[in-house]
Amino acid sequence: MRFKEAMIADAAEAERLIDAVGKLLDHTVKLNESKGRKSSLKSFEGGTVTISISQYIKRILKYGGCSPCCVFVALMFLQRLKDRHGDGVCLTPSNFQRLFLVAMMTSAKFLDDFYYSNASWAEIGSLKLKELNKLELDFLFLMEFDLHIHRFEYDKFVASLGLESQEGTGKSEDEASVVCKVPSYCDVTSAVSAF
Repeated sequence: MRFKEAMIADAAEAERLIDAVGKLLDHTVKLNESKGRKSSLKSFEGGTVTISISQYIKRILKYGGCSPCCVFVALMFLQRLKDRHGDGVCLTPSNFQRLFLVAMMTSAKFLDDFYYSNASWAEIGSLKLKELNKLELDFLFLMEFDLHIHRFEYDKFVASLGLESQEGTGKSEDEASVVCKVPSYCDVTSAVSAF
């Protein structure tokens, strides 16, 4: 099965994970803020999201017309960015809106056959088109234009987030939303500190 075909098959399963990802990202942003972490990505600094991160992700999915798989690919792009540029890359209340929007837009362009124009994405993210175009270019250069994702990388990354349910384990739904799959992500704190 080809990568894109596999992504389409995963879309239904991925939708149920979006809320868990939103909670994970919300916790990450709050943790980084509480620890006073600052990002070195100054061009992505701006206003804060006025809705919850889960709602923002759902807004992007709804109005951006992208597949749910794009959320995970966007997270993979953000992880690559952190791997390349170190601890200076972290999600904060002042950069989340722009950084996540650009990662989602880039993943949609890379992954989906049909995607919206930058003008539409600017409207979705409440940004000016000129600003979004600059952020996209900054993002691509920071990523060294390395956007290719292999299926095994995608599967490993999604599993590492530990978001699969644990039916029949006696754990509450909140406890089951974060499952240890990879040693470096054995708890929420480890997972969220990765970003």
